[in-house]
Amino acid sequence: MATAGSEAHNPLEPEIPKLQFVPFTSALDAGFWHELTQKKLNEYRLDETPKGIKGYYYNGDPFGLPARLTLEFSAFDVNAATPAHCCPAVGTLYNTNTFESFKSCDKKSLLEKAANEIQALQKAYDELCQMEGVTALPYFLIKYNDKSVLVSLLKNWNDFFQDQEEKVTVGVYDPCNFTQYPGWPLRNLLVMVAHKWYWFYLLLDEAFFRPI
Repeated sequence: MATAGSEAHNPLEPEIPKLQFVPFTSALDAGFWHELTQKKLNEYRLDETPKGIKGYYYNGDPFGLPARLTLEFSAFDVNAATPAHCCPAVGTLYNTNTFESFKSCDKKSLLEKAANEIQALQKAYDELCQMEGVTALPYFLIKYNDKSVLVSLLKNWNDFFQDQEEKVTVGVYDPCNFTQYPGWPLRNLLVMVAHKWYWFYLLLDEAFFRPI
């Protein structure tokens, strides 16, 4: 007997199935493995730092085939053109040198770390906009490590990057929807930087940003 407030299912009504999502199936082209081998021998060597990588997916496969995330020889060039009728998928390559290192990789932890970095940047950017009384900023400085993400206005470069000898990062509020090329605001920024602070230009690492 169902008591007041409890939920009872009517056996005459069909149950609504839970919504589920189909994960990607990796489709690694032979050219991908060849290019990875060349990169490993001639460029990466013992370097295990994460590398940017780009694949793509397509929605025109015959019925019944899995949802493929394809990686080809061009995957190591994140600026390479995406095949026609395909959508780009940008990610990170974690390349290990030993089988033990590979086994010790925590996939869930890596995914959570990537998600946290995106959320931290979004939060820091939103807070900076609130401090300035605006809803968007065209350019902003970014400084980050494993524990925090800090952002500041472009005019605060001297204080924000004090004693910074490595690459610095500038965020650009990019209006362009193309994956291969950034929009005009980045061009304007780079022209100004190259003209006024050439030494800064040599350290610059751009970051394109679209709010979540």
